[in-house]
Amino acid sequence: MNFLFQGDQGYTLLDLFSALREADLEFICMVNQRHWELRNVFQDPQNLPVFWQTVMPQLSIEERLQLFELIAPVHRLLDFWCGQSGQTEPWQMPQTWTLRDWETVRVQVHPQLLTANVKTGLLEAIRQQRSFELSQHLSAPVTGPVSLSPYLAACLLPLWDAPQSFPALVQRALKVRSRDPITLKPVNPHQASQELQDALVNLELDLYVLLIRSGKP
Repeated sequence: MNFLFQGDQGYTLLDLFSALREADLEFICMVNQRHWELRNVFQDPQNLPVFWQTVMPQLSIEERLQLFELIAPVHRLLDFWCGQSGQTEPWQMPQTWTLRDWETVRVQVHPQLLTANVKTGLLEAIRQQRSFELSQHLSAPVTGPVSLSPYLAACLLPLWDAPQSFPALVQRALKVRSRDPITLKPVNPHQASQELQDALVNLELDLYVLLIRSGKP
């Protein structure tokens, strides 16, 4: 809501949700929802106190956001997505998607990365078997460098030609590395799929890729 209102004293999330209800609009998520994750206000998000482990799954997204604002009021702007009431699906982070969900996902690279220079650098990194630093080519709110390993760069290379389905990327990953480099046994497809999911989720957190779930396998 980047508008100048007469007498504006600022807005809280409580005000935001109240305004949406008055306008008969439905909240979807914050534009930078990943930076509003309640778990991240704790020192060890993977080892929450018992109380929070019990309560947090029961909280609505509105309650989680309001708690985040009360505990860690670090965001100056309230940028959000909304839609017509009753016509939007609940927003879910990719970490919560099921295997069936992933079968419907299409992956595309951030448009700012779809340049000849980036693709040339990616190809050189793959040929020379060195990491490729994506964060040099995209301005994004990250805390440190973001790089692709030679293996992951080779798996994701087709994205520089066109968006790809997640199953197609898994099949490519199985061709790029068909055998375990230590045991020389064939790579387990489930393992390859899980590794690719984890990598894409991390890239999506900082908007290097967009993950589009169709909901129709």
